[in-house]
Amino acid sequence: MELNTENNLPGFWDPLTSTIDWCEPNYQHSHYIAETWNTLSNLIYIIGAFIFLLRVEKFYRTNNFTRSLRLPRLYVEIFGVFMVGVGSFLFHMTLLREHQMMDEVAMNFTILMHLYSLLNMEDEIDGEKDANKPRILTLFGLFPSVKAMISGIGFFGTFIVSWAAWNLMEPVIFQSLFGASILTSVIMSAQRAYKKIDVVDSVHLEYMQKARKDKILIFWLVVISSVGGFAVWLLDNFSCPRYEHLKLHSIWHICTGLGCLFYGLFVIHAYNVDLFDRTMAGLNQRTHAIKTSVSWSIFPSITFIEVVEKPKSKIQ
Repeated sequence: MELNTENNLPGFWDPLTSTIDWCEPNYQHSHYIAETWNTLSNLIYIIGAFIFLLRVEKFYRTNNFTRSLRLPRLYVEIFGVFMVGVGSFLFHMTLLREHQMMDEVAMNFTILMHLYSLLNMEDEIDGEKDANKPRILTLFGLFPSVKAMISGIGFFGTFIVSWAAWNLMEPVIFQSLFGASILTSVIMSAQRAYKKIDVVDSVHLEYMQKARKDKILIFWLVVISSVGGFAVWLLDNFSCPRYEHLKLHSIWHICTGLGCLFYGLFVIHAYNVDLFDRTMAGLNQRTHAIKTSVSWSIFPSITFIEVVEKPKSKIQ
């Protein structure tokens, strides 16, 4: 696909080898940057990933119990978002095929990793893991159970198929797998967000109702930013060059970058809220859980409230 190419200027990275040239005219501001705004807008992934990592670590380092709840897979997801930013930055800077691959393959890896996380969250909440297995055999917590190992292999196979399809220049296969992964992720996230409350004890019910509302709100932040970004992406593709001055593809980067970070917050909060719910209801093997809250500022964050012990009558 080539858009608005009549306004392109020659540049350092010519000739372009990517399969697409976006609506923003090439080399308008620098001889070394093909698409200035599309390139710089990717900093939201890179800087955002570092900021998110710092906030995640601050949360987990609150005390020894929160440290024990650290999710290794979350760090792989954060790394995936970072690599999307790096790949997309280089792609729009150079419009070279190898950098396009870094961008699009990293996107597929990250969404598949998120699907893996959602699929296996219930087992982690219920403490169904091979406790006696050496951590080196679980890849330091990434595959804590047989189910996690099998699903991980399945998602890795899907990733290899998508990579092969991309390399063979079969965009329909690659895009279909990515689209199906996104749709599945949204459905699974919605199920997690709207999951019914198991706790009936009045002592914790008010907290659970508030925490569930926060889960749902973060989920809708993900949906709104992602759907809004996709709408902008479509407008950029099908209305070019009419709205080129609005730099719509850059706005798409900002929307999806925020969506990725909201997804990370959703995973942390949903995991701890569901862990607390099932622990206090006596539905898992755990004896303690924590209460968390969502702090709403310029950028929301997850904060620790307290460690709570399961009622003695419900200890299995």
